[in-house]
This record gives sequence, structure tokens and C-alpha cells, in this order.
Amino acid sequence: MPARLVLAVLLTSLLAATVGASPASAARGLQLGFYDRAFSSPDPVEREAAGQHAKATGARVVRFFVFWSAVAPTEPATSTLARDPAWTGYRWDATDATVRSLADNGLTALPVLFGAPKWAEGSKRPDGAAPGTWRPSPAAFARFAEAAARRYDGTHPDSQRPGATLPRVRYWQAWNEPNLSVDLTPQWKRTKKGGYAAESPRLYRLLLNAFSAAVKKVSSKNVVVTAGTAPYGDLRAGDPRMAPARFWRSLLCVTGRKKPRATKRCPAAARFDIAAHHPYPIGPPRRKARNADDIVVPDFAKLTRPLAVAIKAKRVRPATRKRI
Repeated sequence: MPARLVLAVLLTSLLAATVGASPASAARGLQLGFYDRAFSSPDPVEREAAGQHAKATGARVVRFFVFWSAVAPTEPATSTLARDPAWTGYRWDATDATVRSLADNGLTALPVLFGAPKWAEGSKRPDGAAPGTWRPSPAAFARFAEAAARRYDGTHPDSQRPGATLPRVRYWQAWNEPNLSVDLTPQWKRTKKGGYAAESPRLYRLLLNAFSAAVKKVSSKNVVVTAGTAPYGDLRAGDPRMAPARFWRSLLCVTGRKKPRATKRCPAAARFDIAAHHPYPIGPPRRKARNADDIVVPDFAKLTRPLAVAIKAKRVRPATRKRI
């Protein structure tokens, strides 16, 4: 296996377990997956080699990026066109090739939709905000997600294979590392008292819920995965990276680090089927994160405890056990 591919390996479902499940059932649920740019390479030979390497390891899942701004550089004139996977303004060729290649190798596709085109961002994007991150429109994101889910619902004709249809995609991931300003801005907003309040969890909840409604509209059997949160954040409110445990508590309308509890008021329940996190360690895998709200492998209780509270309080929909 090429060294570059080895370095890009991750566990797409690090703990494809269930919050509240027994250790035995959690262990049985582990699934190995990969992320590597080679799976989205324009070179079919490179794509095929990546698929064969992944398959040889026993991997089942491949996570890959679908850049909204690349597929939809031009704003659709109507919402009907935006939901139409065959609209001529969409550029699906690269995504089609990846999905087709993964299906040929018996691998499950996990596309990550993110990165807003300029026309779908909020107004007055500051110079310091990365393109594609500034207050993306949930409504526009939902229409794009619906078009993607319809294109890969198993019935859409494959222009490269006459008489065949594009493969079915069931798993859909909404955005990437939304607790980082390189992916979603603003992370914070100023309060009247001059402090900072968490803003990215609120923005992300709107994106996630719109996305979930859209892909579930295409098929109730589609599975919605949250954006994987980054493992480390900054210590001070107002800095570019929000610590993941703080982000999750805010997203789930839960307060309290040691004894999480549901807040009395919540704008809306977060809608998803699988919760995702990127627990990249620094040092040995059993070493806990230094900062209280960072999450590496031994720290998963910082995510699962507030998630269990949120499920019980119906701050999550459906209010059922969640895979991680």
C-alpha cells in the first residue's frame, strides 16, 4: 500500500457502537474505513488502485469530500432547478466517478457535502473568513443535498454506462469539522456585555437539520451522519477553534461538563442518525487530551454523556440510540 495512503487512513466509524450499548455489541460494531484523496482522483487508474488497496484491508467504508462550491459554482435560477440532479449547471462528473468506482469495489460511499459557493454564503463576509465558510444558507444547502441524494438514489441514469443507473448512496455526512473557523464561520458572536457566545453550533444545527430533512425526503432509509468535529480547540472564547466538547454541548442543548443536563430552552432538536468525531491523538493512543473540552480516543465520554442526556430529553431526533 502506498505510504501516502497509509498516512491518510482513519476509522470512519471509530466506534461504530451505540450510545448505551454493551461493550460486546460495541466491539462487534467496529467498521474500518478510509479517507484519501486518491479515491476522488481524476485518474481512473489511481482511483481503482485505492479501491483495491482499501478492499484488501477488509475496509467497508470510504469517506470523501463533495465540494458544494465545485459542483454548483452557479446559483440555480429556481428552487426546482436546485433540487434537480440533472440540472445542467451542476458538475457531477468527479463525484459520479468516485461513487461508481467505490461501488465497483464493493465499498460503501460516505460523501461529505460542504464548502458553500459564494452565492450561498451570508452577506458581508469579513476578509478573515475563509471562502465557503461564512454563514452558509441552510435552505440552499438543503436543496443541494436533495439533488445529490436524488442523483444517487439508485434510479438515476448513468451517462457513462448506457442502460445502467448510478449506484445507490445511503450514508450522507453534513459538513466537515464545524468547530473550526477554517470550515465554518463565525465560531463566536459578541454579546452585549462584551463577551463571546457560541455561534457555530447554532449555525451548524440549522445546516444539519435542513440537510437531514432533504436527504430523508428522498428516502427515509438514507442515513445522516453529523460532521466529524475536530479534536482540539482553543482555550479562550473568541479564538478560531471551538473545543469539541463545548461545541457538542451547545449543539445538543446540554450544559455542565462533569454532570451534563439538558437546558430548559432549546431552539430545535438536532436531527441525525450517527454522531461523528475525529479523535486524532498526539502521543500514545491511551493518553487523554490535556484540555478539559478536547476529545481524543480515551475521552469519548465527553461526547457520549451529553449525547445520552440529549436523547433522553429529546434534544435529538429521532430520540433513539446513536452510533458513533
